[in-house]
Amino acid sequence: MGGKQHKSNKPKPHAKDTAPIKAGQNDAAESQTTIQPTIKLTPTEVGKNKSLVPAATLFVGVLVAIIYFFQLREMIHSNEINRESLQTVQRAYMVVESEPRALTPERDIKTGVVTAWHFQTMMENVGNTATQGLNYHTNLAVWSGPLPSDFTYPDLDANGKPCRIHAPQAECAVVYAVAGPKVVLWSHDISLPKEMTDKIKDGAHIYAYGWVDYRDVFAWTPRHRTEYCYEVTSVGPVGPSFGNCPAHNCTDNDCKDYTP
Repeated sequence: MGGKQHKSNKPKPHAKDTAPIKAGQNDAAESQTTIQPTIKLTPTEVGKNKSLVPAATLFVGVLVAIIYFFQLREMIHSNEINRESLQTVQRAYMVVESEPRALTPERDIKTGVVTAWHFQTMMENVGNTATQGLNYHTNLAVWSGPLPSDFTYPDLDANGKPCRIHAPQAECAVVYAVAGPKVVLWSHDISLPKEMTDKIKDGAHIYAYGWVDYRDVFAWTPRHRTEYCYEVTSVGPVGPSFGNCPAHNCTDNDCKDYTP
């Protein structure tokens, strides 16, 4: 007696699922999943690549440093120009009038005759800041003729003899003062006795010369110097007449004996 056959519950495959794989499809799939070969560098090549990084960094650093150096130099130069311009405009600047002022006659008490003329040199700070350590001196010299070209304009005492102006053995009548902006200073009194001025008629030459030495208020700047020289050309009823000397009228670097 034959038994019943049981039907399988397994689904039958569809036609498309059981379609045969065409030739070449399997190879194509395998080719798509193929891993590309890795490029390997030798130790020498790896070392070369590593050495390029610090070299490039060093080059860039040097280039930046050079650029900063030139920029800094230009900034310093620009600041120096601005500082010098400020000092030039604002610093103290002593100038001396082109001829002496304050002419005063000295008369004989009994006769009223003029026996001497007195005068002073006027100097002014035309700058915008005050002076520091200012001192000045005026000399009077009588020569038989014009001053020689090699005349050194020495400092003289009241008797016309050379004298020292620096302490502790100072002998000249040096005046120390401070001149604020637009302030006028006067030299010590200078006397021209009649006996001296009468020599002009005989060909003598009378000179009044001197200097002003001072500092300005700006740090690290040199001392300044103004020199002046007058010649007494004649003496009339209203007083002496003056003219400028051919030399010793200068400031700072224009003066032969200037020392910063």
